[in-house]
Amino acid sequence: MTTPYKDRLAAIQQLLASSQQEEVEEGYDSLFDLWLENSDVPGFIQDLIPIAATHGTFIQEFKDRLNSLITKDVITDTYLQQRLNSLESEIAKYKINSLKSENATAPSLIGGTAGETNPRFAFWQIALALIILAALGLMIVLPNTFQKGIMFVIAISCAVVFPYIFSQKQHRIIAEELNIKLNYSFPKYLSVGDENIVDLSIENPNETRFTGELTMVFDDDNSLIAPAAEKSLSAHIDVFPHDRAAKQFNFSLKNKPADGNINFYFLVLSSSGTRHKTNNEFFLISPIPHLRSIWSWLFGSAGLGALIIALLWEQLKKILGIG
Repeated sequence: MTTPYKDRLAAIQQLLASSQQEEVEEGYDSLFDLWLENSDVPGFIQDLIPIAATHGTFIQEFKDRLNSLITKDVITDTYLQQRLNSLESEIAKYKINSLKSENATAPSLIGGTAGETNPRFAFWQIALALIILAALGLMIVLPNTFQKGIMFVIAISCAVVFPYIFSQKQHRIIAEELNIKLNYSFPKYLSVGDENIVDLSIENPNETRFTGELTMVFDDDNSLIAPAAEKSLSAHIDVFPHDRAAKQFNFSLKNKPADGNINFYFLVLSSSGTRHKTNNEFFLISPIPHLRSIWSWLFGSAGLGALIIALLWEQLKKILGIG
């Protein structure tokens, strides 16, 4: 048998979903009256919470109506305030549990689980395997020992440095106090002197706009970390409801730390003053300084040109009539 309030609740949901503000206000008026009639009914509260969770202004609308409600009995007024506070708490719990459930079932940025390194083969691992296979094939085909030696050096170099250059970690975090999600990707290793990039995505599942400040905090940023030119380790966040925004932090490692890694965390401060600090993360340190810069040069225009000349040196000598 249909519960008495079910039909009214369904009709009110249609009003709340309307694009007309007058109908939305009418919906909140009707829902508030329905809540007054059924605030002691457990089944009604359980049906109300999912509806309330999808409307960011729900609690404020109810508080406004409760404040304007003229009650002759102070006890009744206090009782209703307590019921509304309890409802607000249940709605907050529902939102947090929903976010956790979504985070547990949804893939991370590259298909891993939240807060873990992606277990599948990364792109750089596949590229490394292809480079080594290609080098082995060319070592068999190339006629000159010098050329074979170059291919051998390339294969060994790639195997040694690829983990330090291309290893990435991805994390997905729920900021429960703010009801937002942070997805961020960062290099596993830093090299002294290189510029490094941390990419972030901020998701806002709320019905209201989220604004605040996001800061990347290091244990000792004064002596070890320097922001890239004209960059900062803090960024303003402005995310519309059910939208996301992307941020990027660029910085370099000035000196090698004594303990072999660098700890960091993100601090989010909303415009309302609510704070969220993520768990500490860390960068490992590459044993080779300027490793990314060196690699970029070697396989950039200058280095690639020198490599081509080396591989084709015997043919070039014949064309130029040398030797």
